[in-house]
Amino acid sequence: SKNQNIGEGKHGTVFRGTDRETGRTVAIKSFKVSHRCDIPWTCDLVREIRALRELQLPNIIQLFDIYPEKSSIHLVMEFLPADVEQII
Repeated sequence: SKNQNIGEGKHGTVFRGTDRETGRTVAIKSFKVSHRCDIPWTCDLVREIRALRELQLPNIIQLFDIYPEKSSIHLVMEFLPADVEQII
C-alpha cells in the first residue's frame, strides 16, 4: 500500500509503502503508459522488468514485484533510506 510520495522524476513518481504480506518498507515507482501492450516497447519493458526480479546483487536495488495496469506500471522495490543520487 502506498503511504508517502518521496520523489518525482521525468518518468514517474516514487512512493514509500508497506508490503502487505511481509510488512517491510518498500519503494513503489509508478509511471504512466498509454496502453499496457499497445506499444511494443511497453511489452518489452514489462518482460525486462520481470527478468530483473531474478537479479540479487549487492549494488543493484532489488525488485520485488511488478504490477502492470491498463494505463500505468508499478514497480515494488527495495527501499533505501538514503538519497540514491547521493550514493551514486
